[in-house]
This record gives sequence, C-alpha cells and structure tokens, in this order.
Amino acid sequence: MDAVIVARLSLDTTRLSYTEGPKVVLAEEMRLEDARRHIVQPGVINTSEDTAGDMKVWLVIFEGEWQTIVPPPAGTERPVTPEPVPYGCVYVIIAQNDSGYDEIGTTECGP
Repeated sequence: MDAVIVARLSLDTTRLSYTEGPKVVLAEEMRLEDARRHIVQPGVINTSEDTAGDMKVWLVIFEGEWQTIVPPPAGTERPVTPEPVPYGCVYVIIAQNDSGYDEIGTTECGP
C-alpha cells in the first residue's frame, strides 16, 4: 500500500492529472530491468537511464482517464484548454532504497 501512496504522490508532481481516482492495476516489487520489460510502449515523462537494472523497485500501474495540464504562456494568466481526456494506463517505478529514483510514463493497458 505504501508503494501505491508514493506513486500517487509522484503523479502529482507531473503535468498528468486524473479526472477521477485511478484504479490500481498492478503494484509489484521487482528488479528495475524486469519492470522496464513489463512496460509496453512506454511514453517516459521522467527517467534516469543510468540506474542499475538489478536495483529493487516497485512498479505501480494505474488505469483511468488522464489529461495533460499545460501551464499558461509566460506573461499571461489565460488558462490553456486541456486536451481531450484519454483513457489509458500510467506507470510509476519507484526505487525501494529511497535513492530518489522514479520513472513515470504512459503504457498500454494489458490483461
């Protein structure tokens, strides 16, 4: 449960926003290399590629309706109209050793 809470907090630091509380599809402990293999067609938002593949991580996948929040152009307060809300999956990979490593992106929803 701690991994899911931390993953949700990590999502709050991105421009991704969910319209309703997303459903947890997977929350599993594994090696980073295995987590990356598990992700189908990643659309990486934040990553650190120089991290060792054998590091223990939590892979958490959420399913729901998402939108990307775009800040207003510099010097204006006019809000930017968000893109239409797509339905899909977002993943968060979090290091177990509290090294600060995390990776967030989109992935295909699978069985």
